[in-house]
Order: sequence, then structure tokens, then C-alpha cells
Amino acid sequence: MQIKKIPIAKLQLNTGQIEGLPKNPRIKKSAEFRKLMNSIKEDPEMLELRELLVIPYKDDFVVIAGNMRLMAMKSLSFTEAPCKILPEDTPVEKLKAITIKDNVSYGDWDWELLGEDWDIPTLEHYGLDVPDAIKDEEDFHKQFKKYNDQNAIYPLVPEFEEFNEVFIIVSSNEIDANWLREKLGLQKMKSYKRDEVKKSNIININDLKNVL
Repeated sequence: MQIKKIPIAKLQLNTGQIEGLPKNPRIKKSAEFRKLMNSIKEDPEMLELRELLVIPYKDDFVVIAGNMRLMAMKSLSFTEAPCKILPEDTPVEKLKAITIKDNVSYGDWDWELLGEDWDIPTLEHYGLDVPDAIKDEEDFHKQFKKYNDQNAIYPLVPEFEEFNEVFIIVSSNEIDANWLREKLGLQKMKSYKRDEVKKSNIININDLKNVL
């Protein structure tokens, strides 16, 4: 595997530009990111001991392992980075494994992104401790795909009459919302105004009684 210093301008973050490889599932938290920047500033020679892992892509290179370090180096105005260059014909499944197995010390997983783009059993096989909420999320997506235009039952936007009461449950993120849909057995629903079928937020009170 070739090791060389590559200009920062030639290095691309993994944004999903390689077919079959989801974008980097790490998120940057300000406090942790500052720690990483300080660590690099204090001991820049550590970058030589743990190079970025990259693969050729068009005229540049995509970072497979080390996206957080690259962002920190850009913020610190580095002009080049030590890199290990993967063979251009590396199978995409190997790239996916490297992406997850790479033990980045700073940053957190974007669990919502992982739940959408990655196969949960594969992540667990790689040694990642996946929260139960993400497993529930994957189960929800499997159930969600079962419904289509023909078997969707309830309208997306029902016509409420005066004797109907509406109860609102607030969720601040999609994972919790989909967890609730899974627990309540909510299906895809078709709009009574348009032929749209989307996620449902509606359940009949009698169906809710059965769930509870």
C-alpha cells in the first residue's frame, strides 16, 4: 500500500460520491472536534503514525478512514496530509467495512444516517454496538416497505368533523417518530386529496386501544 503526502485540496470527504459506499456516518460535535484539533496541534507527528486512508477518485482522492482528521486539518490550515492509498479496484464491500471498523477517537456516530444507509447485522458483525432504537428503526423501514398504493388504508390528512378530537405527540427527531410508528403499527397512508402515499401519523382510537 503506497504511503505519500497528498495536498489537502486533492482530498475529498466521503459524501457518498463512490457508488455503493454510503457517506461518512460520523457527526462533528463542537467540544469533541476542538479536542481533536488541539491534539493535532500539540502532536502533529501523530498524523505520520496514523495516516488517512484514501482511494483514488477521478483526479482526486476520497477519504475512507479519517474524515474527522481531515476536517480538523483543514480548520488548522494544513496544506497536505500523510495518506495510505488503497488500490483503485478495492471492492466497495471492503471500503464499507473499513469505514465502520476505523476507530476514530473523536466524534459520534450519526445513528439516524446509519439506520437509513447501513445494514444493521453487518454493522454488528463489524463490532459496532448498535442501540436498540436503531434496530427498531430498521424494523420500521422493513414494515414500511410492505405497503403501497394498493394496500394503504388510512388517509394522510383526514377530514376531521366537529366531534373528532386530535391529540398531538411531539418528536424532535425521525428515529423517535419512526419508533412510535413501529410500536403503534402505523401504515403508509394515502391522501384523500391527492394520490400520494407517505408515512402516517394517524391512528384510530380503537386501534390504539388494541395496541395499548
